[in-house]
Amino acid sequence: MRSLTRSMWRRVPLVITFVVVCVMLFGPAPDTPSPIPHLDKAVHFVLFAALALTSCFAQIRALPTLLWVSTFAVLSELLQGALPGNRTADVLDVAADIVGAVAGLLAARATFLRPDGRPSAERSHPSNR
Repeated sequence: MRSLTRSMWRRVPLVITFVVVCVMLFGPAPDTPSPIPHLDKAVHFVLFAALALTSCFAQIRALPTLLWVSTFAVLSELLQGALPGNRTADVLDVAADIVGAVAGLLAARATFLRPDGRPSAERSHPSNR
């Protein structure tokens, strides 16, 4: 029972991150363009890196994480292009999303994944470092 509770709590950061990403991607776009060129690509990179990192923290293996985050990247862009409003689909956003996901996986591997891509409870718990 205790391990089930710990396992559930490991998913909380992923759920929170997913909700934040959805709000950022599907909420109203700013009315004024950013003064920094391509800032939206950097935002996409960070959002999807956070998704991959928290997915691995939730003990989802690296390959399934890359697959679901990449699929979400493509579907979110298609949805942005289909929804009414001032959002548009952009293939460069998908590229930034996937590169961000890979960066998140690399960060996870450096902090709490085993070399074979499987989550490691021993490496991920701060008291075990």
